[in-house]
Amino acid sequence: MSTFNNTAMRFPTGNLDFLNNALTSLGEAFEFLTMSMIIMQRGWSTSIPEPDRGADVLAFNNVRRYSIPVQVKAARVLTADYPQVRNATRQRRHAYQIDISRRQLEELDRDPQPFIVWLIREEVEPLALVLRGEILTSIRQIRPGAQDQLNVFFYQSYDDQNDILYHSHVNDEYQLREYVEAWDDCFPRNDIPDADRKMMLGAATENLTIHYLLLQEGGWTAAKPHPDRGADILALQNDNDVSIPCQVKASMIELTSGRENTARTNSVVPFHFTVSTPQASDLQRRKEGTIFVLWLCFSEVSPYRWEPLIFRGDELWENKPGVWNLQTDNFWAYVSLENSNPVDHVLHENKPIESIVFGGPTRDPTDVTSAYRNWEIFGQ
Repeated sequence: MSTFNNTAMRFPTGNLDFLNNALTSLGEAFEFLTMSMIIMQRGWSTSIPEPDRGADVLAFNNVRRYSIPVQVKAARVLTADYPQVRNATRQRRHAYQIDISRRQLEELDRDPQPFIVWLIREEVEPLALVLRGEILTSIRQIRPGAQDQLNVFFYQSYDDQNDILYHSHVNDEYQLREYVEAWDDCFPRNDIPDADRKMMLGAATENLTIHYLLLQEGGWTAAKPHPDRGADILALQNDNDVSIPCQVKASMIELTSGRENTARTNSVVPFHFTVSTPQASDLQRRKEGTIFVLWLCFSEVSPYRWEPLIFRGDELWENKPGVWNLQTDNFWAYVSLENSNPVDHVLHENKPIESIVFGGPTRDPTDVTSAYRNWEIFGQ
């Protein structure tokens, strides 16, 4: 089972101690989380530019037809005996630091574009500062003559995680509260057809899967195969010459076909997954040679709650109720929350997951709770 605490956090980071000497991996992981968040703004797509001069991520508004270059920074809480850390501690604040490179300073001076700064503490929800042009200009003026590199410190209150200052740990003039998770300000939401919602959710959860994969021990990397026959993602462990095809599925809470009555009667939250003909054939052929990541998406708007079930192919083959239909198969997952009640499918916030079953939910269910957040399967 996963080492993550069973709490209703959006994106629990787990223990990142093994990344102490791999800050590049941390930054790349949070680029993929950034892309997930932008995609969920509706009508946006994202990519990583090659080479990445001027941007870590390119965000494209498919409805209004314009693009935005985005810089992404991942800042772990500072624990070293720096003066900034000692001063922040006395004021009951955590200290973080990012470095803005010479090239990025040149971009800021020419045309400030969004910076996404993730503030990261182990076992605590990572928090995004979505910094747009005018505040970036103010941050740049901390040291207007800086040419080679600009070090920027952020100070987060122990008592209110949204109370964040930059540059000074005591001066409220440098308050950043309005920029906490301010995705709408930089990436305004669009109206999109209902048919596009599944594509949006699929793209967001594929990026989220890569985010978590890059945070696993063992030097994992990921690739998007083109064309994507047989896998949405290839998980690669280069040191051991390991390549694992991964299928990623996502489901919102499904209340069609009388499922709302089922949910209320049994105090469960229902999700529905479909496996296509090529995917079922690949699963039958590969079984233990593939991994399926099934995302239970409790919410489509922020604050998101997306919970993964992670199976080796043979485990999914064995646990799905009934006989596999290799044409197109589908199955239901039902989630029971702690202190469950009949309206959990709409009032699920902050309730830890107690159990998850396939089928049923009361007639011949298969308990699959062991697959919940089971990222360790990539090391097995």
